Amino acid sequence: MNRGELESERRRHLRRIWRPAVAFEGPLTAVADRRPGQEHAMRFMKSRVLATLSLAIACLVPAAAAEEGVVAALVQDTSGSIRPGDLQEAGRLTAELFASLPAGSRLSLFSFDDSARLVQKLTDDPEEMRYALTNLTIRGNFTALNDAIFDAVKYLEQDPSPRKLMLLITDGRDEKSVLKLDDALDFAREGGVRIYTVGVGNIDRQVLRRIAKLTGGDYDDMAVASGRRIALASAEAFAQAAPTVDIEAAPGGDDVESPPPPATDQPPRVEVEDTSMLPYVLIGSAAVVVLVLLGLGVRHLRRPDADPSSVLCRYCGTPLASSSAACPVCTPEYQEPAVSDPAPGAVPEPPPARDSVLEVVEPTARLTPKGSLYILEGEGAGTRYDLDTRRETLIGRSAGADICLADTSVSQKHCRIKPSAGWFMVYDLGSTNGTLVNDSEIKEYVLSAGDRLQVGETVLEFQADKPIEIS
Repeated sequence: MNRGELESERRRHLRRIWRPAVAFEGPLTAVADRRPGQEHAMRFMKSRVLATLSLAIACLVPAAAAEEGVVAALVQDTSGSIRPGDLQEAGRLTAELFASLPAGSRLSLFSFDDSARLVQKLTDDPEEMRYALTNLTIRGNFTALNDAIFDAVKYLEQDPSPRKLMLLITDGRDEKSVLKLDDALDFAREGGVRIYTVGVGNIDRQVLRRIAKLTGGDYDDMAVASGRRIALASAEAFAQAAPTVDIEAAPGGDDVESPPPPATDQPPRVEVEDTSMLPYVLIGSAAVVVLVLLGLGVRHLRRPDADPSSVLCRYCGTPLASSSAACPVCTPEYQEPAVSDPAPGAVPEPPPARDSVLEVVEPTARLTPKGSLYILEGEGAGTRYDLDTRRETLIGRSAGADICLADTSVSQKHCRIKPSAGWFMVYDLGSTNGTLVNDSEIKEYVLSAGDRLQVGETVLEFQADKPIEIS
């Protein structure tokens, strides 16, 4: 991998794991490009800024060691539509999830076909779960999916732990449930159970994505599902849920009046509520540090590395050894002839006339590369659409869209792609089923060559040349 490919991969990695830090990279690089020979200073300054921002964010994240255990239910489809190999994959996924959950977590096992049943009660022993999974067999002619969700949520509700999740492994097709799907999902939301769905067999992805989205979970096919990713996603979701504090009522009820305060000559004491300002102080301090480092970095870039008394090139500002030295950056024909200081009392000679007018050297510009979208899956597979580098491209089911997709799960105006500073940005337009890039739902995203963009049931691959630099 050459230097250019390494730099491209580094930027792509930063954009995915931490967009706030990458937002500083573009303006800082633009400042560095104005001063030839200062790339090393730019890299040093960016590393300091990113390290400071990372430290500030880390100070606000609670310690993982204090994370509370999770109670979970593995709900496994054992109807005739499931293959034996799917049960083996379920065992692998469960073992990986068990190992990735916080200490003190407990798992239970439900199976369902013609009806739903509890196979293994909540346990913190991975061996018990492994033994229960190995004894599962495929049977029955129908699938009671909705009833299984309801029964598993009802079982988890009996546990006092506030952190509850369900791992649902099925093809998403219900055939013999007493309850409707909306009844089961409403019950799961009321019980605070997040459902993570994994598709096997002949998958109805729309149903499984709906179950996950309405309960705060996520969806994956079994081929790409990861127990560690499910554990991390659930931990992040539980951490974001704001805890509520219940104020205990007086023992006598709401009608009990408090006795009047005793008379005193002292002024009334004002009770100040503790609002826990520490996070705001940390954020403000981090912002001040970042601004100071930015100021120092720009000042460093503008200051020549040579001695202050050295001569600078009048065209690019590069330090020169003397007034007669040639600039190592500019082209020789743009250099003025050296002029020595006149002796005291002597009349300086006028400069020689120029034979031609000087050209203005334009700075290096970055052009947006040519990009295109190639339909891999869905209606119109094999079709390629070239993206306009001068205006936005609208994707949707509307007849007025630039890329019109005959997919009922695609919104009228689903998403748009905008060329910006050498890159293509994709923005979700509040679509019903969301916009996914590489199987992750996004609101906005910087596309790179090879990214898989999914709108509804249509999967498109983004293809692009490298950004072009011209002088």
